[in-house]
Amino acid sequence: MKTQTITLRVRGVDLEVEYEATQYIPERWTMSNGDPGYPAEGGDFEVYSVHHCGEDIFELLSDRAMEEIEEAFEKWCNTYEE
Repeated sequence: MKTQTITLRVRGVDLEVEYEATQYIPERWTMSNGDPGYPAEGGDFEVYSVHHCGEDIFELLSDRAMEEIEEAFEKWCNTYEE
């Protein structure tokens, strides 16, 4: 996987988030020919750094702040579907 960077707005603050994510592939119960489908996979998201005003603040963030960053990322993903 390749590390990517995105700007997310959390609580009105722009954060540069460096992350890796795997594409989510939803489950499929059966194939069109009747064969068994496959389970869901992917959708993992791991943050490596968070910058604000050029400073890395990753180590300063609380668990709740990280949850809010992940929620903002999920919201961004849902609006960025191709």
